[in-house]
Amino acid sequence: MMDRDETRARVEWQAERGGRVIWLSGRDGVEISSLIARAISDWQQAGQRVLFTDLSPLAVCDAEEHPETERRVLERLLGPDIDRARATPALWHRFEQILAAEGRSTRVILDRVEAARAPGRRLVATIRHQVTRHGATLVVVSPRDESVRSRTLAAWTDLEVGSVCDGGVVERAA
Repeated sequence: MMDRDETRARVEWQAERGGRVIWLSGRDGVEISSLIARAISDWQQAGQRVLFTDLSPLAVCDAEEHPETERRVLERLLGPDIDRARATPALWHRFEQILAAEGRSTRVILDRVEAARAPGRRLVATIRHQVTRHGATLVVVSPRDESVRSRTLAAWTDLEVGSVCDGGVVERAA
């Protein structure tokens, strides 16, 4: 059984390597939320750039609303680093600029990935591609189940953290 400190150390070790995908697959709740909050705090204190967004708005939008919802999700991801970008192509360009300039020291966190239904999966895949291409670290938060999403995340993942109480850390050969 792995304690919280060892779990955090493994997450940090993978993040320092760059170009990695870390999957927090435990049940949504205090445990996963506190792990994310602690990681964000530690990374920011260490001078790392942290980009965070919640993908739950993608769960409630229909096909006509998806482009606008995707734009808002990207705006939230970029946060104060948005600069003057507002249109979706400009937001993607700004995201790539940040990663190209500071890839290894950038942590991108996508919460509630399970909310990214079919149109949103392209958004997640594009973010993953850009993050790994530029040597940043991607942290995805989504419960493990029998879905295609879980199988895809399992294939992408270098480190999976399930329920820490159950010793739920799975490292994959990277």
